[in-house]
Amino acid sequence: MNKRNRIRGTIAALLAAALGAGGMAAAHPEHDEHAAHFDAPQHGGVVLEFQEQIHYEVVAVKEGTELQVWLSDAHRRPLAAASEVTDLVAEVGHPGNKTDAVDMKVSNDGNYWVGPVHLKDPQDIVRIGFTYHQMVATSSTKYDTLLHPPKPPAEAPHGHDDHAHAQPGAHT
Repeated sequence: MNKRNRIRGTIAALLAAALGAGGMAAAHPEHDEHAAHFDAPQHGGVVLEFQEQIHYEVVAVKEGTELQVWLSDAHRRPLAAASEVTDLVAEVGHPGNKTDAVDMKVSNDGNYWVGPVHLKDPQDIVRIGFTYHQMVATSSTKYDTLLHPPKPPAEAPHGHDDHAHAQPGAHT
């Protein structure tokens, strides 16, 4: 088995391990290093963060038939190329324990990852896994959260610098 297949297998195993009873992802946003942030999405999706090094925005477009993952650095500047994240895999968990793999690839312009999906039910769970600088990241987000991304909190009163990343309870 070559290194690339071994890494993909590891990520797929981590995605499978993230499943709780009934096929739903077990997540605890208050402890989840991938919980959605109130950073302003640049592409209409949900912004997640991995170890304060990279942000990734998960976007469902074309009425839930396409999944996009946009990558940016810790300051939300786009990465030079989507390929800086390797072995990105995705799957959709549907109610009733049905799971569909998503064939993700780097977009033609090299700016994001993209794949065809069949998101129908707001309870569908989008699971993402990838490798970044030899670290494996996994996350899961309900389709309902992608349909209704969290909104930034109201501006802090004058004189208060409140840039802490709040964590919405709807993220799973």
